Amino acid sequence: MFFWESITSPSKSSGSSGRGPKRDRLRFSDSLGKYLKYSHIGFQFLMCVGLPIAGGVWLDLRCGLMPLFTLLGLVLGFGAGLSSLYSDLFPESGKKKSKTKQRDSDSEDDDKE
Repeated sequence: MFFWESITSPSKSSGSSGRGPKRDRLRFSDSLGKYLKYSHIGFQFLMCVGLPIAGGVWLDLRCGLMPLFTLLGLVLGFGAGLSSLYSDLFPESGKKKSKTKQRDSDSEDDDKE
C-alpha cells in the first residue's frame, strides 16, 4: 500500500478506534501543511543561495575574474538565506523588536509633554 492510499483510505478496523474518513482527511491536511511549510523554507533558501552564485559565475565568465564574483555571490546568498530562514522559523523575534521600539517612542512622547 502506498503512502497516499494509507492516508486517504478509510481505516479497515470496524469503527472501534473512532477514526473515520473525516479524521483521516484532517490528519492528511495537517501533515501536508507541515510538509509545504518546510519545503517552502528549503526552496527559498535554495533560491537565496543559488541565484547569487549563478549570477557570480556568469559575471566571472564575462569579466574573466573566475573565483571573485562566485565567492561574493556565495557569501551574500548564504547571508540572505540565513536571514530569510531565521525570519521564517522565528517570526516572533521581529515582532518583539518592533513592539519594543514602539514602546520606547511612546515613552519619549510622554516625556516631552
